[in-house]
Amino acid sequence: MIKVLKTDLFRLFRSKAFYAFPIVLIIVFSLEMVLSAVVDDVPVGFGIKDLVGAVTDGLLLLFLGIALTMFATSESRNGFIKTAAGCVSDRSFMPVSKIIVGIVILFTYIVEYAVIRFVFYGLSALASGKPLQYTKLPDGDAGKFFGYIMLCILAHIAIIALMILLYEVSHNRALGIVTVFVISSGLLGQILTGIVALIQMLFEIWKDFDISKYLLMSNMDAGYNAPGYHPVIVLVISIIYLVGGTAGAMWVAKYRDIR
Repeated sequence: MIKVLKTDLFRLFRSKAFYAFPIVLIIVFSLEMVLSAVVDDVPVGFGIKDLVGAVTDGLLLLFLGIALTMFATSESRNGFIKTAAGCVSDRSFMPVSKIIVGIVILFTYIVEYAVIRFVFYGLSALASGKPLQYTKLPDGDAGKFFGYIMLCILAHIAIIALMILLYEVSHNRALGIVTVFVISSGLLGQILTGIVALIQMLFEIWKDFDISKYLLMSNMDAGYNAPGYHPVIVLVISIIYLVGGTAGAMWVAKYRDIR
């Protein structure tokens, strides 16, 4: 297991897709700083919500999913997966290693976002000649906010497990990238909401059923003080996805034939 994980981490840090997220952030924040200077409305106030904001929307998930999909599918080339499968005592270790790699990518991206965001706030303050000010959370909100961030991180880890399960089943790069785009953009939630609304209209059932409360992205987008945020549901669904995705990926990796 340790050898597999070391090999995967070595491959991760050599993967070009791993470095796409910070590069895109630098480009986006540079444009934001230039445009802010043009309209003479440079933001100099920042808070913890700004520094960890990537965890609460689909941007981080999109790049995380793309990097993880490209990392996982790259091992299917040049016979690497066959060589690795022949060197491990239990092939079920392989998806577990990939999930750990996904978690490493997740936390790396969270730190990169916070650091790059802070640097550009500082540059914006220097450009405007105004002091950089820290904005505190409202009184009594610290516990709720950090609980919300922890649940958002758990939800991302749960989606990592599902992405690895999808890879083990399909070994298809295009399918993985399309899937993460559909999830991160909120398109999946819109599709499911539309299906439920259609069923309610045609069959006059589930009148009080609100599917949005059971969607991870909807809860993350809502914010920790929003009526549409349901922490207990996020916790339960994330655990179900994480356990189910991990167990399913391990089972498929162990019993599926490698071609």
